[in-house]
Amino acid sequence: LDGSVADYDDAADNDSWIAINNIFEGGTNGIANMVSRSNNIFVNSGITLQTGEILETDLTKLFVDPTNRDYHTKTGSPAINGGADISSLIAQLQQKFPQYNFYKDKDGNQRPNGAWDIGAYEF
Repeated sequence: LDGSVADYDDAADNDSWIAINNIFEGGTNGIANMVSRSNNIFVNSGITLQTGEILETDLTKLFVDPTNRDYHTKTGSPAINGGADISSLIAQLQQKFPQYNFYKDKDGNQRPNGAWDIGAYEF
């Protein structure tokens, strides 16, 4: 249920992981120790929230039809316009991950559409 998670530093012994604009469902091992983390939604508790992050345990408040794995953002979801502006990071991320277009969502829609959304799909 991705947004942007990246190994931001090339030094093998000094990796700086970032997680911005993601929805995490499942375990949170390792996520709590990331150097930079903001504007994520966590489905399970047990993590200290940082800037712009929320806990939402009811997937039906986030997605169109999570039971049938339709993870498109639904009207009223806190993911809509809840993301951080990652424009300043995109040039560096694009060099490191040229296979990804950070200005497109999983369906190929332009993002942001207004403010940045959290998750894989732009509303």
